[in-house]
Amino acid sequence: MQPDRDAIKSLEGTDSLFLQQPNSKEFIRALRQKQGWDILFFAGHSQTESETGRIYLNDKESLRLDEFKNGLKEAIHNGLKIGIFNSCDGLGLAQELVGLRIPIAVVMQESVPDEVAQSFLKEFLSEYASGKSLYSAVWQAQKRLEDFQDLPGATWLPMIFQNLTDVPPTWELLQGGNGELSKISINKLPADFSGLIPNGIVARRGIKTVFVALSVSLIAAFAVILIRDMGVIEPFQLKVFDSLMRSRPVEPPDPRILIIEVTPKDVSAQIRPPEEGKSKSLYDSYLARVLDKLATMEPRAIGLDIYRDYKIDGKYKKLVDRLQKDDNLITICQVGENASNTGRSPSPDVLQNSDRSDKVGFSDIVVDRDGVIRRHLLSLTPPSNLKISPCQSHLSFSFLVALRYLHDDGIFASETSTSEERAQFEINNVVLQRLKPNAGSYHNVDTAGSQLLLNYRSSGNNVAKKISLLAFLNNPVDRNLVNDKIVLIGTSDEAYGDFHLTPYGKMSGVTLQAHKISQIISAVGKENKRALLKGWSQWQEDLWILTWSLVGGLLAWQFRALIAIGLSLPMLGILYYCCYTLLIRGWWVPLLSPSLALILAVGSSALLYKILNKRLIKLLSEVQS
Repeated sequence: MQPDRDAIKSLEGTDSLFLQQPNSKEFIRALRQKQGWDILFFAGHSQTESETGRIYLNDKESLRLDEFKNGLKEAIHNGLKIGIFNSCDGLGLAQELVGLRIPIAVVMQESVPDEVAQSFLKEFLSEYASGKSLYSAVWQAQKRLEDFQDLPGATWLPMIFQNLTDVPPTWELLQGGNGELSKISINKLPADFSGLIPNGIVARRGIKTVFVALSVSLIAAFAVILIRDMGVIEPFQLKVFDSLMRSRPVEPPDPRILIIEVTPKDVSAQIRPPEEGKSKSLYDSYLARVLDKLATMEPRAIGLDIYRDYKIDGKYKKLVDRLQKDDNLITICQVGENASNTGRSPSPDVLQNSDRSDKVGFSDIVVDRDGVIRRHLLSLTPPSNLKISPCQSHLSFSFLVALRYLHDDGIFASETSTSEERAQFEINNVVLQRLKPNAGSYHNVDTAGSQLLLNYRSSGNNVAKKISLLAFLNNPVDRNLVNDKIVLIGTSDEAYGDFHLTPYGKMSGVTLQAHKISQIISAVGKENKRALLKGWSQWQEDLWILTWSLVGGLLAWQFRALIAIGLSLPMLGILYYCCYTLLIRGWWVPLLSPSLALILAVGSSALLYKILNKRLIKLLSEVQS
């Protein structure tokens, strides 16, 4: 580096400090000296890494520019006006220096041989010290590089980056001025220069402006909203919702519900009476024994979640009487849809002597397009034709059981809508708000009847205490498990086809009914007020997506591309936490769509800024030539 040292020493009226292979501490300390410097000159090796520059101080140490940016800021504050980096691949350095608002930065675009770098410095200093303007001095030094005929392209290696609000200082100003550079508007630059740089686009770190960030964010948000409204991302959003549901804190089983479960072992162990021809999961004789034992323990409500669409043999008169007259016993039927699907009729014995529609609830469920149950159907209007639908119940089995349980607490339901098809219920001042077609992550979902989002207890298949049929019949049972509680009777034998997909995996029908019942009595009962799940309106979701898209755009505006992308990860974590917290409080807020908007905004903005920065570099290169 002796030729560079000699060129600097030859200048008259200068005070120079040379650092030969300093360590980082010495280098930064020198930058911060109070008297300040007019010119920072670096000769050695440098390179650009992911849009930021790195300089090598010695054989062992190197620094990225952002690792000594505070020292540079202090030097600029103390009067540093020109940074000359006579080293390789300096575009990353230049972009960072512009961001720090240094008035002038001179760098080499690509790798530069030592003799070219030394020649450029010598000629530049000579011309500059003779009184020529900085641009003229650089231009003259560039022309002299034509002497290196064996290195074609050497003339375009040097490049000037200027803060467009500062006038390049003259050598005379550096020697005798007060250190303050005059300020001018970009509109007052020479026509051949300002015409090449569009007004208002030069800002922090090159040509990054908040306008670009806002524009890209809006476009990203509208793009995500468009694909959401087309239903493209609904399946993925629903899977994300399922994952959020499973991640909630585990709740204990509902102590108000007991499930008597007919297991495969119970089915095979039952002795089939001759009068009951077909195979059943629960034969009449065993059902009679179960109801007799339950009667001694006085449950508040009993739900029989097993179809009994046949007439019971006369020998079980006591069982028939219970089915007809026990107000606490609710049974099921299935509403038919058409001539090829007529559903399942209620027990003929229940309706034999009187119309007891309050004792029979439909078992129909609403299934999402992916086969998963996420909704709770409370009411519907069955077809009036009995041949199509022998089941004429308007209310679901789970709703009737819940209402029977709440009745003893003096809690009743009322309808807030005159249309049965679109009935909306209110219980104990809690409105069971009907699901809307585009609630949460749904896209034009069928919301016929009165539907709620199903707020599963996070205990999944352990929603309530379970006891097998034979264990209940053959062993002593704690009265406290039954007394004043809800008892559900159903099968867990997959051979009977009563299993369903849920966010918690496959679940038996009786377990699913327990979740539905628990949801209602927990939301409106006296014991606790567990939130019902609700979704935001369309405009709220749109605003939510736009907000997170703006976060992505502003990250790209404020930080370099890799840092912005890196910071988007904790932002996604914050978004997840917001959605998770709101879900626990009863609000289903989309997670995937705002995540896509954020990622699209930060990625697109960073890419656009990179393109615009390259354009600025090209324009400045044209100005110099």
